[in-house]
Parts: sequence; C-alpha cells; structure tokens
Amino acid sequence: MGANDHLLSVFPAFLKVEGAVTAVFGDGAEAFAKARLLGNTSARIVAYAENPRFDYAAFLVDHDIELHRSAFSPEQLEGAVLAFAATGNAELDREIVR
Repeated sequence: MGANDHLLSVFPAFLKVEGAVTAVFGDGAEAFAKARLLGNTSARIVAYAENPRFDYAAFLVDHDIELHRSAFSPEQLEGAVLAFAATGNAELDREIVR
C-alpha cells in the first residue's frame, strides 16, 4: 500500500483532479481551508499568496505545496482545472473568477 493510497482522485464536486493543477488564491483562513480540502486529493496544488498567514505558510511547506508569493495575474490560471478565489476581498475574488 503506497503513501498516497488514502488520497482522493476526485474533488467532492466530482471534478477529476488526479494529477491536475489546482490553484488557491489568498493569504488567510479562507485560502488555508481550501488548500487543506484539496490536500485530501491527488491534485497538484499551487498556492498564490503574497503574504500567507504563518500557519498557512507552514502547512504549505509541510505538505510540499508550491507557493508563489505574487499578486494575482490572469496567466496564473492557465492550465488549472480548478481554482479557488479565497482572498477575503470580494472585488479581487470577482477579478480572479472572470
């Protein structure tokens, strides 16, 4: 039995994410919750957070999640099969989901 046998191959919304790129945008609790949820899948998680909360940053490191400390850019969505706009800023979240 492999170390990843317990990971889900689909996100609870029944979106196939196995091996696919998923993106989480945000620095705080909302983004942290989405990253934890995605951590239960076999997706490749990419986090975009300019200044992530300490516990969120530690989680990303502990789980080998790719972190980009940069502001949102539409190009960051390229190749992602799923993206969470979890910045806590409604205006920015709307920009991300456009």
